[in-house]
Amino acid sequence: MQEKYCKEVQEQRDYKTIKKEYHHLLVEVLGGPQYFQVGTFSPYSYSINVECLLDKDKRPVEWNERSDDSPHDRSDRVAILLLKKHEMCYGSYRPKGFHRTRQRHLEILGYKVVNIPRSELDSQPGKVEYLRKKIFI
Repeated sequence: MQEKYCKEVQEQRDYKTIKKEYHHLLVEVLGGPQYFQVGTFSPYSYSINVECLLDKDKRPVEWNERSDDSPHDRSDRVAILLLKKHEMCYGSYRPKGFHRTRQRHLEILGYKVVNIPRSELDSQPGKVEYLRKKIFI
């Protein structure tokens, strides 16, 4: 039953796209498009805007090399969530409601969750450095 529900949820929306500007920033920060995947889903069908892997030295691991038999189990799985203004608490950058629950569940599943408010990112003069600080710290 859960598999049917998860499939329906995944088909309802197109999670495979992010703004080209954000995509270019992530390419610059992570070193190339081979280091991240856009529009993935967690095992319990939580949508993840961008997912990447970081090794123990905080360097990106190529997504194409990822397999279940590889030593990437020792890598940190990073879920980057791009949040809109209405998805955060008023006057702060804390996610609210479903988005906070999604963050908690992803953390339980072993992800390092990086919330990036779109409004904050768009207002930053040094967007690349801002993303580096958020992802690699």
